[in-house]
Amino acid sequence: MSKNASLKTVVEWSPSHVSWIGQHHELVTVASLQEAAGQLASRDLVIAVSRRSAFLRPYRVPNTGKAEVRRILEMQIGQIFPIPASELAFDFHLTHDVSAEGRFAIIAAMRSADLLSMHQQAKAAGLRIAQVTLAALGSPLVAKSVGLDGAAVVYRTAEGLAVDLVAGGELRYSRVAPIPATSIGIDAEVSRTFAAAVMSCVPTVAAGGLMVADAEASTNTWALEQLAGTHIDIDIQTAEQLSTREKKGQAARLRASLAVLVVGLVAAGFQYMRWSKAEVAYNQQAGIWQQKGSQLKNTLDSDTTSVKSTGDVDKALTTAFHPAQTFSDVISVAANDVTKGIWLTGFSLERGKPLVIRGTALGGQTVVDYQHALVNEGRLRDVTLLFATNTLIQNSPVVQFSISAFPIGNLPLAEPAKKKAGAGQ
Repeated sequence: MSKNASLKTVVEWSPSHVSWIGQHHELVTVASLQEAAGQLASRDLVIAVSRRSAFLRPYRVPNTGKAEVRRILEMQIGQIFPIPASELAFDFHLTHDVSAEGRFAIIAAMRSADLLSMHQQAKAAGLRIAQVTLAALGSPLVAKSVGLDGAAVVYRTAEGLAVDLVAGGELRYSRVAPIPATSIGIDAEVSRTFAAAVMSCVPTVAAGGLMVADAEASTNTWALEQLAGTHIDIDIQTAEQLSTREKKGQAARLRASLAVLVVGLVAAGFQYMRWSKAEVAYNQQAGIWQQKGSQLKNTLDSDTTSVKSTGDVDKALTTAFHPAQTFSDVISVAANDVTKGIWLTGFSLERGKPLVIRGTALGGQTVVDYQHALVNEGRLRDVTLLFATNTLIQNSPVVQFSISAFPIGNLPLAEPAKKKAGAGQ
């Protein structure tokens, strides 16, 4: 609910009477809208349905959008009120009270037949109904005007004594009773209303100039006057009105979608023109840079070839002057691994070729032990016994042997050229 800049003409309606606040701050009541039409200053009305002609129910709903809540209530409305859903027209107000059980809503409803009858009466009287709400919804505004967000607001109306219970700034319960003759009787009706609503007692506000001796606050303001200056977001509409509103909403969304589409197409066309111009300029520059890139690539390839050639020469020189194992180291390794009963008679070692060890041993097992010692060194690979021959030296049996092993890192000075596929075949 929010304050409206301009005052509206608000009338309370029931099938039996029509009431509004007159120029002298009095409650004026006539039998019908036809009779009221000649006395009202405006042809555009806000109808506040009387308390006896309306249904009010606080209800917890899922904490979601109003459209989703309406769809849920359309399925449950027949269980909330004591008449079938097909005979009801309703609207609701979502409060700020949200808990684990959902959001607190104030549901207002009336008979569909009464709503149709009201619109027919207004049309016949030349009046236009801008909104249909509840007369009791002005009571929270009356309570607020005297500084209370919880109160029992009482009025003298054409239907009797109206008692509206307000809690947390929201209307929670409304009742009409016969007008008692004394203030004590009014207090008794307020107490009965609290008991019926199962609510704790709160201060009583005597509104519309009603005199209540024990009331905590009094005001000459009527609920209808408060409704005239405030926007209430409850508007009970017929099925035809709801259908029309939905169609208007769909049409508005369609127009908005078309407007967005047109803007999008215009923007896309503008961007395409910019892109086309940029593409032409890009292609021109790309051709220039592609030519320069080709020239630079040729230069780079030439320099890369030169660097590679220099690198190959440097690698060969490094290999020649800084071998992984010098020949003397290799010979020392082979000599240091000699076991008892072994005499070495010769070595053969060249760059990039295996080491060949020749010698004489007192027995075959001695040769095998020597071979194993060379394998365990870890500086030779492919240690292979080339031959072992038994012979006699001065009538003593010996074994002449030859072992081949490749020193790790013994690389050739120049890598041999790879043969092309099919060459030499």
